[in-house]
Amino acid sequence: SWIEMDGTDDDNIWVATNSGIYKYNGVSWTNNGTPASGSSWSGPYLECLSVLNSTTAFATTSPELTSMWDWPDATKFEGSVWESLIGNSDLSTMGLGTSWGYTPIHPISSNEMWFGANKIYKYDGNDWISETGTIGDNIVIIKMINNTEGWAITGNGTVLRRQ
Repeated sequence: SWIEMDGTDDDNIWVATNSGIYKYNGVSWTNNGTPASGSSWSGPYLECLSVLNSTTAFATTSPELTSMWDWPDATKFEGSVWESLIGNSDLSTMGLGTSWGYTPIHPISSNEMWFGANKIYKYDGNDWISETGTIGDNIVIIKMINNTEGWAITGNGTVLRRQ
């Protein structure tokens, strides 16, 4: 079944399904694997897919993806492989756990990505930076225009704007 879709134009559409993530280049579909490389993909555990360009995409997965991952994960596809961006040391800092809900993701460049959870976090290519204090209801949508301007919506409908 279909889980999520994003793209940048008619020749760069990415679709997540129960069997993996596929990219349409305007002519044909290619299988770009799954964010759970090395484990069994049983979907629909991908939560959010956000495409930067024809070779780079970001995705979040729920804690139930594998017994190996007990927290939501943010992953980056660049070229031909998916790479996890949340490490063990980030978990305690970010306060993520096994019961975490939907976590949106939005990139503005290959090394700048925004992630919504109990706070809004920015990934600078190396580290996670908390951009807000704790938000009472989890972030469910996040969209950044650039590094200083964007919006987020919480689970209870509160719209947050950064400018």
